[in-house]
Amino acid sequence: VLFLISPLAKVQPKPIKNYQVETLDGDKVSLDDYKGEKLMLFFYSTDCPYCIQAIPVIEGLDEEELGINILMVNMIEIERDIDNVIGVRDELDMKHTIILDEGATMSDDFQVSGTPTQVFIDEEGFVVNSVPGLLPAETLVELIEGME
Repeated sequence: VLFLISPLAKVQPKPIKNYQVETLDGDKVSLDDYKGEKLMLFFYSTDCPYCIQAIPVIEGLDEEELGINILMVNMIEIERDIDNVIGVRDELDMKHTIILDEGATMSDDFQVSGTPTQVFIDEEGFVVNSVPGLLPAETLVELIEGME
């Protein structure tokens, strides 16, 4: 079931924790590295058909033009098979950094209850919006531009 819950209604801003997470390529990433910059976290799993539809839309966003960084957060606890993650990355030619949510720590802390979910974090490190569901590019751009 695809649903949208007030995609343009902002949540009460709350600070994020500093996560040290591993990327699909084995590198370490810290969310603190993005302080002072806008950030969108895209929570997904490869067995979610809406996520697979959303990935090309997310990949098509121009981070530089929009002034935002995008991290793809794979819910590896659901996946349990890294080969699926690699296969989808290669098949869809994903360019954004993919981080692995080992132990579902990030999805729990960001209160992600389903996929796909987009979480928007402002320059000061506060979550300003969290929107579940498959969103068209126009809505994503509007949400990003609304972070100012």
